[in-house]
Amino acid sequence: MIWDGKHIAKADTLATSLFEEFVEKPIGSDIPLSTDNTLTTPLERKIRLYQFACVLLAVLDAERSNPAFSQVREIFESKFFPPTFAEGAELLDEVKHAMKDLSDLIQPVEKGKSNPMSWGLKWLNDIGIHQDNPATIVMFVLRWPHHYVAAVKALGKFDPFD
Repeated sequence: MIWDGKHIAKADTLATSLFEEFVEKPIGSDIPLSTDNTLTTPLERKIRLYQFACVLLAVLDAERSNPAFSQVREIFESKFFPPTFAEGAELLDEVKHAMKDLSDLIQPVEKGKSNPMSWGLKWLNDIGIHQDNPATIVMFVLRWPHHYVAAVKALGKFDPFD
Protein backbone atom coordinates (compact mmCIF):
# COMPACT_ATOMS: atom_id res chain seq x y z
CA MET A 1 0.00 0.00 0.00
CA ILE A 2 1.23 3.51 -0.78
CA TRP A 3 0.42 6.48 1.43
CA ASP A 4 1.74 9.97 0.87
CA GLY A 5 4.14 8.69 -1.79
CA LYS A 6 5.69 6.10 0.54
CA HIS A 7 5.16 2.39 0.77
CA ILE A 8 3.54 1.26 4.00
CA ALA A 9 5.45 -1.71 5.42
CA LYS A 10 5.37 -3.76 8.60
CA ALA A 11 8.36 -2.93 10.79
CA ASP A 12 9.38 -6.60 10.90
CA THR A 13 9.27 -6.93 7.11
CA LEU A 14 11.27 -3.75 6.61
CA ALA A 15 13.91 -4.71 9.22
CA THR A 16 14.25 -8.21 7.76
CA SER A 17 14.61 -6.87 4.22
CA LEU A 18 17.22 -4.33 5.32
CA PHE A 19 19.18 -7.04 7.08
CA GLU A 20 19.03 -9.48 4.18
CA GLU A 21 19.87 -6.92 1.48
CA PHE A 22 22.32 -4.63 3.26
CA VAL A 23 24.07 -6.85 5.82
CA GLU A 24 23.98 -10.47 4.65
CA LYS A 25 25.10 -9.67 1.09
CA PRO A 26 28.75 -8.57 1.25
CA ILE A 27 29.65 -5.36 -0.52
CA GLY A 28 32.95 -4.99 -2.28
CA SER A 29 33.37 -8.71 -2.86
CA ASP A 30 34.51 -7.99 -6.41
CA ILE A 31 37.49 -5.93 -5.17
CA PRO A 32 40.64 -8.09 -4.96
CA LEU A 33 41.89 -7.17 -1.49
CA SER A 34 43.96 -10.25 -0.80
CA THR A 35 44.93 -13.57 -2.30
CA ASP A 36 45.68 -15.07 1.12
CA ASN A 37 42.71 -17.31 1.98
CA THR A 38 43.55 -17.24 5.69
CA LEU A 39 42.37 -13.61 5.82
CA THR A 40 38.91 -14.34 4.42
CA THR A 41 37.26 -14.85 7.82
CA PRO A 42 38.49 -11.60 9.46
CA LEU A 43 37.70 -9.67 6.27
CA GLU A 44 34.20 -11.10 5.99
CA ARG A 45 33.55 -10.52 9.68
CA LYS A 46 34.68 -6.89 9.53
CA ILE A 47 32.73 -6.20 6.33
CA ARG A 48 29.58 -7.63 7.91
CA LEU A 49 30.15 -5.60 11.09
CA TYR A 50 30.61 -2.39 9.11
CA GLN A 51 27.66 -3.11 6.83
CA PHE A 52 25.47 -3.54 9.90
CA ALA A 53 26.85 -0.36 11.51
CA CYS A 54 26.36 1.57 8.28
CA VAL A 55 22.70 0.57 7.98
CA LEU A 56 22.16 1.16 11.69
CA LEU A 57 23.38 4.75 11.21
CA ALA A 58 20.79 5.17 8.43
CA VAL A 59 18.01 3.65 10.57
CA LEU A 60 18.91 5.91 13.50
CA ASP A 61 18.75 8.94 11.17
CA ALA A 62 15.31 7.81 9.97
CA GLU A 63 14.20 7.24 13.57
CA ARG A 64 15.14 10.82 14.53
CA SER A 65 12.65 12.19 12.00
CA ASN A 66 10.05 9.42 12.30
CA PRO A 67 9.63 7.57 15.63
CA ALA A 68 7.88 4.72 13.79
CA PHE A 69 11.38 3.56 12.80
CA SER A 70 12.10 2.69 16.47
CA GLN A 71 10.56 -0.72 16.05
CA VAL A 72 12.44 -1.22 12.76
CA ARG A 73 15.68 -0.44 14.62
CA GLU A 74 14.87 -2.81 17.48
CA ILE A 75 14.05 -5.69 15.12
CA PHE A 76 17.07 -4.91 12.93
CA GLU A 77 19.37 -4.97 15.97
CA SER A 78 17.83 -8.25 17.18
CA LYS A 79 18.87 -9.90 13.92
CA PHE A 80 22.52 -9.05 14.58
CA PHE A 81 23.03 -9.13 18.35
CA PRO A 82 22.82 -12.16 20.64
CA PRO A 83 19.67 -12.35 22.81
CA THR A 84 21.29 -11.12 26.05
CA PHE A 85 23.40 -8.07 26.81
CA ALA A 86 26.05 -10.22 28.48
CA GLU A 87 26.48 -12.25 25.30
CA GLY A 88 26.53 -9.18 23.05
CA ALA A 89 28.43 -6.60 25.12
CA GLU A 90 31.70 -7.02 23.23
CA LEU A 91 29.90 -6.97 19.89
CA LEU A 92 28.06 -3.79 20.94
CA ASP A 93 31.42 -2.11 21.57
CA GLU A 94 32.61 -3.22 18.13
CA VAL A 95 29.44 -1.82 16.51
CA LYS A 96 29.86 1.50 18.34
CA HIS A 97 33.46 1.72 17.15
CA ALA A 98 32.43 0.87 13.58
CA MET A 99 29.66 3.49 13.67
CA LYS A 100 32.13 6.14 14.86
CA ASP A 101 34.65 5.08 12.24
CA LEU A 102 32.04 5.20 9.47
CA SER A 103 30.75 8.57 10.67
CA ASP A 104 34.27 9.96 10.45
CA LEU A 105 34.41 8.82 6.82
CA ILE A 106 30.85 9.60 5.72
CA GLN A 107 30.08 12.72 7.75
CA PRO A 108 33.34 14.19 9.10
CA VAL A 109 32.79 16.71 11.90
CA GLU A 110 35.50 19.02 10.59
CA LYS A 111 35.34 19.83 6.89
CA GLY A 112 38.47 18.79 5.06
CA LYS A 113 39.51 16.39 7.84
CA SER A 114 38.35 13.23 6.09
CA ASN A 115 41.17 11.33 4.43
CA PRO A 116 39.65 8.35 2.61
CA MET A 117 43.01 6.82 1.64
CA SER A 118 44.24 6.80 5.24
CA TRP A 119 40.86 5.52 6.41
CA GLY A 120 40.99 2.63 3.93
CA LEU A 121 44.61 1.75 4.69
CA LYS A 122 43.91 1.68 8.43
CA TRP A 123 40.70 -0.33 7.97
CA LEU A 124 42.52 -2.98 5.95
CA ASN A 125 45.72 -2.97 8.05
CA ASP A 126 43.67 -3.59 11.20
CA ILE A 127 42.84 -7.06 9.87
CA GLY A 128 46.26 -7.74 8.39
CA ILE A 129 45.62 -6.80 4.78
CA HIS A 130 48.41 -4.69 3.32
CA GLN A 131 47.16 -3.07 0.15
CA ASP A 132 49.35 -0.69 -1.82
CA ASN A 133 47.22 -0.13 -4.92
CA PRO A 134 45.58 3.30 -4.52
CA ALA A 135 42.83 2.46 -7.01
CA THR A 136 41.83 -0.63 -5.06
CA ILE A 137 41.81 1.29 -1.79
CA VAL A 138 39.69 4.12 -3.23
CA MET A 139 37.22 1.66 -4.78
CA PHE A 140 36.93 -0.10 -1.43
CA VAL A 141 36.51 3.10 0.59
CA LEU A 142 33.86 4.50 -1.75
CA ARG A 143 31.69 1.45 -1.12
CA TRP A 144 30.86 2.66 2.40
CA PRO A 145 29.31 6.06 1.59
CA HIS A 146 27.45 4.41 -1.29
CA HIS A 147 26.18 1.69 1.05
CA TYR A 148 24.99 4.31 3.53
CA VAL A 149 23.24 6.39 0.85
CA ALA A 150 21.55 3.30 -0.58
CA ALA A 151 20.20 2.43 2.89
CA VAL A 152 19.00 6.01 3.46
CA LYS A 153 17.24 6.04 0.09
CA ALA A 154 15.62 2.67 0.76
CA LEU A 155 14.38 3.82 4.17
CA GLY A 156 13.04 7.03 2.65
CA LYS A 157 10.66 5.03 0.48
CA PHE A 158 8.90 3.42 3.42
CA ASP A 159 6.66 4.34 6.31
CA PRO A 160 6.73 1.53 8.88
CA PHE A 161 3.92 0.34 11.12
CA ASP A 162 3.64 -2.31 13.83
